[in-house]
Amino acid sequence: MKKVLLLVSVLWLSLGSVYAQVDRCGTMANHARLLQEDPTYGDRMDAIEQMIQKRMTNDKSWRTSGVVTIPVVFHILYSTNNATQNISLARIQAQLDVLNQDYSATNADVSLVPSVFQPFVGNTGIQFCLAVRDPNGNTTDGIIRKQTSTTSFSTNDGIKFNTSGGDDAWPSSSYLNIWVGNLGGGLLGYAQFPGGSAATDGVVLLNGSVGGPGALGTAAPYNRGRTATHEIGHWLNLRHINGDSNCGNDFVSDTPVQSSLNFGCPSFPKISCSNGPNGEMFMNYMDYTDDACMYMFSVGQGTRMNTSLTTTRASLLNSQGCVPVTVGAPNADFVASSTSLSVGGSTNFTDLSSGSPTSWSWTFTGGTPGTSTTQNPTNITYAAAGTYAVSLTVTNASGNDTETKNGYIVVTSGGGGTGCDTITNFPSTGTPTVFSSSGWGYVCGHNDYLDIAKADQFSQPITPNYQITGALLGFAVATASNTTNTFSVKVWNNGGAAGSPGASLGSTTVTYNTAQTDAAAGNLTYASFTAPITPTSPYYLGIEFGYAAGDTLALVSTADGEVTPGTAWEQFSSLDWHAMSETPTSWGLNLAQGIFPILCSPNSLNDPAVSGIVVAPNPTSGQLIIHNLNNTTNGAVVNILNVMGQVVMSNTITNFTGTHYVDMSQLSNGLYFVEVSTGATKVNHRIILNK
Repeated sequence: MKKVLLLVSVLWLSLGSVYAQVDRCGTMANHARLLQEDPTYGDRMDAIEQMIQKRMTNDKSWRTSGVVTIPVVFHILYSTNNATQNISLARIQAQLDVLNQDYSATNADVSLVPSVFQPFVGNTGIQFCLAVRDPNGNTTDGIIRKQTSTTSFSTNDGIKFNTSGGDDAWPSSSYLNIWVGNLGGGLLGYAQFPGGSAATDGVVLLNGSVGGPGALGTAAPYNRGRTATHEIGHWLNLRHINGDSNCGNDFVSDTPVQSSLNFGCPSFPKISCSNGPNGEMFMNYMDYTDDACMYMFSVGQGTRMNTSLTTTRASLLNSQGCVPVTVGAPNADFVASSTSLSVGGSTNFTDLSSGSPTSWSWTFTGGTPGTSTTQNPTNITYAAAGTYAVSLTVTNASGNDTETKNGYIVVTSGGGGTGCDTITNFPSTGTPTVFSSSGWGYVCGHNDYLDIAKADQFSQPITPNYQITGALLGFAVATASNTTNTFSVKVWNNGGAAGSPGASLGSTTVTYNTAQTDAAAGNLTYASFTAPITPTSPYYLGIEFGYAAGDTLALVSTADGEVTPGTAWEQFSSLDWHAMSETPTSWGLNLAQGIFPILCSPNSLNDPAVSGIVVAPNPTSGQLIIHNLNNTTNGAVVNILNVMGQVVMSNTITNFTGTHYVDMSQLSNGLYFVEVSTGATKVNHRIILNK
């Protein structure tokens, strides 16, 4: 049958193109809106500016003594259909680290400030902490996580109210409110100047901009935390360095005038507005350059911000938000990074105790060392097979508590547990695509030819004892007519005509509704075989579906990177099977489909013999172990990529000796690629996250 093809690009764009038209800052747009909506707002802003100018010129009482620490509360708003927007604690902490370095001029890249501007680099004396006390005097971690059905926010302050899918502010007299969410229109963030309503006071950030070195955001080149540095500058009454006009006034005397805001990374000197020979201070945080190219506040900007802190924001100086709550006796609890080890293996322990303990006493029966007084002991090694108890006693000023877990660590002499891996035909350089036949539906899914099934052929050797326990399926399109209709996920042998799919080796069912939810969230769909399937090679794995109105599936596929013959197959309504690479009988396409068998055996497929790098466990419930067998001391970069090849987490390891840990618990369940690069070596492991 002849089918005319139309290539439809899936809406996966590179970060470079997504942010090419970025709106670096929406503060002035928000400011203009408030001027329009509130007739008194402009008068308040004028009065504040007159007061600040007077203080800075005539009255030195604005000077603060020592360091001022501002309590911060993060309101994390994440979409119902995209849990990856629920950013990790590691990225929030990295963002706090960036702020504290930038505002104290201790950031590593401050040395890149041109020598002519070095005398103007200012330590503002301002620091930030995650709030530990909430408005009611209770203990808090300073982070509010809230799922919302609102898919995108703008500068209309909707993110700041429960009633519009956001979250209500904590009292701005005691806290800096930072709202983090999905912002539309390429917007990276915006702030409210002093003088606005307390109910909307604070800073708004695009979730992808939050992070810093060691836990980067996803909005490169604006993923190093400098959007927060910039917007908090506005919140403390700084203006853009060009005064938001050609050669404008930013109310700071030691920043050169400049004609406009800069994007990218300009070359020094950049001269405008007769500001030669040194030109513009484009590396200032209040410009629009890339995160990696801004690295200073001026002394005058620090003065202006401190003036705000002792006038319009003076109540923050008395905030108790950073003062811990006095608590009763603690409650002990802990977890190990791995509880199933082979002889000679090691594990790490993490304290999960509540009640703010101040000291820790560990006992590791059978372990070396056998005791520890650190909060989170690492590299506890077990030299003999057996089942061992672990005990933790925690203490604070109010008392102590002990938690003992008997039989918690299981050490075996034969490998320590079952490993799993995935196989895919999808090339690492493939472009995720959905093929559509004009007027006829989807090539790798439902279409008007009433194709019955789609499958991929897998020809990797099956190691003894390996079984197919499930599959991950990448749907570009999925719709459901109801919550109960199902499609089949099936494994066939190659006993059909000319090696095509033959007898069924096993199957399971998944609801269309599940696939629809996963596709909307950008997740893979997981299917589990109740009875594991033992195939021979080659075998086929794919989907079988019906044609109820409203039920539609289309698998992600790729047309590049595949070799002839292609691995994709389909079953016609006449029940015969055809390779999609056939022409003209089928589509004439060499492609792979988003189908990932899950194979399990007593030992992992990942072989560290060549690379010297172990990535485990697989599947993982969140904690990923990366162990360097060669104990080289050079650095490494660990990138976590989703199935579309997008980096969703990144960690830099300065010293790659021994064992390191990556927390994937903030990501959604599914398949990820863990890329470990040491410069000389680069390995890529497929890891299943199943929390």
